[in-house]
Amino acid sequence: MDMQKLSDIMGKFCCGNLATISQEGYPDLRGWKFQFIREGKPFFTTSNEKNVYRQMAANPKATFACSMQIPCRLHGYTGCFCNRPC
Repeated sequence: MDMQKLSDIMGKFCCGNLATISQEGYPDLRGWKFQFIREGKPFFTTSNEKNVYRQMAANPKATFACSMQIPCRLHGYTGCFCNRPC
């Protein structure tokens, strides 16, 4: 699936689940909201005071999944951190 089609789907079904790896090495799954796609990359936001931020800083591989009428799963992307407004 190309990023344009993904953007069309995610724009309609933006709520899903984000999985990261806890400091103990276990999956940590939480409800999450997709924000937007820029330069061919999906963007999500969080606070640098949350566990999810610390988990992604330690292990930037994460999975996002949503399922309404069309199942969608993003995985294998390496997260990066931006300390500026998007």
